Amino acid sequence: MGENSNDYRLGNQFNLTGWVASKWVDWLSTSLRLDFKTLGNISGADPLLNPMMIPTADPDRRGGERLDLGLGFNLYAPSGALKGTRLGVEFVLPLVQSLDGPQLETDWQLTIGLQASF
Repeated sequence: MGENSNDYRLGNQFNLTGWVASKWVDWLSTSLRLDFKTLGNISGADPLLNPMMIPTADPDRRGGERLDLGLGFNLYAPSGALKGTRLGVEFVLPLVQSLDGPQLETDWQLTIGLQASF
């Protein structure tokens, strides 16, 4: 069940996030987030991929765990020409990366969002 046409399926994923935020004034809030993720290995394998030739194709080396720290802020326009507009920015750094094989690690992440309400 859950296998694709190449006879494999992705491993289970578990994610746990804790987040706190503080509103300092009407137009500014900050946030702190911890995000833990664990990824299971792939079940099955594509018979056309040889893990001896392509190490990243080894289904037993695709899992791992990560713990990330996110720091963010929101700027909100409560009045004026931009009333209802919010700019959100979050910068994320990995605290722990324990990967099961030749996988790309994450150096950092930056998320920027613009939101308008009417």
